[in-house]
Amino acid sequence: MEKVSQFLCDERFIGVKHTSSDFYALNRFKKAYPKKLIFNGYDEMLLSGLAAGADGGIGSTYNFMAEKYIRIWELFQEGRFEEARKIQTEVNDIIDILAKVGVMPGEKAILTMMGLDFGECRKPFKSISTEEYDMLKKAVGNLL
Repeated sequence: MEKVSQFLCDERFIGVKHTSSDFYALNRFKKAYPKKLIFNGYDEMLLSGLAAGADGGIGSTYNFMAEKYIRIWELFQEGRFEEARKIQTEVNDIIDILAKVGVMPGEKAILTMMGLDFGECRKPFKSISTEEYDMLKKAVGNLL
């Protein structure tokens, strides 16, 4: 709390990205600095972050699943938590596959499937195999 307070008490900072599973800390930041923006950082925990007081989220899988994350946020705001949880589970199913094939190479492969060719990751990241590419394509088929 002390380290984050050094930033949040400074008027030049409007908020922080909280990439941690410590939702107690997120809640304490929001309570101590209610006018500051606190963004959740872990994509797979957006709903948990919102429940702890996050104003929103910032994540790399938002690049290709923005609609799902927007819907989670909307449903949370409407108090429709079970529906939001179901979408968070759908997101997490895709994140599970990304974790298996490599998050960054997997995200670039998905973006390429969507018509946004960002090439391959630099070393030391590995390349996606044909089997991994097919697994990703099957997982994100409804997003394409």
